[in-house]
Amino acid sequence: MCDWDWEKLDAIPYNTTVSLLIDVDGAEPGYEFVGWYTSNGKLISTDDWIDVFVTSDMSIEARFLPVSGVVTFMANDQIVKTITDMETITESDFPADPIPFFGEEFVGWDKTAEEVNAALANGENVTVTAKFKLAEVDVTVTIYNGESETPTIQKYTKNGWASVEAEDVPGKYFSHWEKNGEVLSYSRTAYFETFEDCTITAVYSETEVNPSGIAIMEALSYNSETKDLTAVAYISVPDGAQIVAGGLLAASGTSTKYIPGSELTFDNADYVKTSTKAVGQPGPLSYTWTKTDVNVGDTWYIRPYVTYTIKYTGETVTILGETVVYTAAENT
Repeated sequence: MCDWDWEKLDAIPYNTTVSLLIDVDGAEPGYEFVGWYTSNGKLISTDDWIDVFVTSDMSIEARFLPVSGVVTFMANDQIVKTITDMETITESDFPADPIPFFGEEFVGWDKTAEEVNAALANGENVTVTAKFKLAEVDVTVTIYNGESETPTIQKYTKNGWASVEAEDVPGKYFSHWEKNGEVLSYSRTAYFETFEDCTITAVYSETEVNPSGIAIMEALSYNSETKDLTAVAYISVPDGAQIVAGGLLAASGTSTKYIPGSELTFDNADYVKTSTKAVGQPGPLSYTWTKTDVNVGDTWYIRPYVTYTIKYTGETVTILGETVVYTAAENT
């Protein structure tokens, strides 16, 4: 829509911040700057100047649109449909209901067709945004704490956060918390997301235990209609530690860097995804990454990771979780 002469950037070192500035006053007549977007249509910012933290190959576009007559449908900060050159629309022009994140449900669009048409009649652009809310579904969490063999049963809202603190057991040391038999946290206070019914168990030891960070795959799902593969990692660090980086490593089955069956590392991964919100935090956190344009039958290798510093020693530790192999399949 605008014929800009972009200069291709040289390779940017990993973990480098790059500043991008667009001349908003240089737009062609009849067009306006509407924001920076990723190649899959996700809005980064509407500011003309942005700083981008580079952790993988990426494509960023400064997008311009006509100053009037454009209807943009957004869901989770991502463009799902754009309509141009229409004086009026109907409900049938709305896109299919977007897929919500885990534990949420779609409740509708924030504008009706009538409201959109009124704005178009005034020569405006219109953004229609999907509305979501937390699903009102109870999750049952069974908690074994201390020496008691009788669990505590708690009810939580789905996709919320909950916590539990380990009780003292005479003559024993607290070791860690387990969730459904897998290590959840070495901290006495465990935080966990209530995705589904689960069992949380405090584990004790006869000797002191050296705490460690945790990086596990919380959930993986694929939507064959939108061709989106969504991976959720759970990251936790010991008491007194701070996260340096945390997220996911990923490689496709057709990767030119990763050999299926070998160890997935920072060097051979197609994607190294890092949560910018995690840096400097004590954890825990849940990191969600969505890979678009995934076809049925595609295989992906995904591995959660966390790098953290121990406050009192300054030691830096990197924990790599297990690599999960996932093949996209038709929705059932």
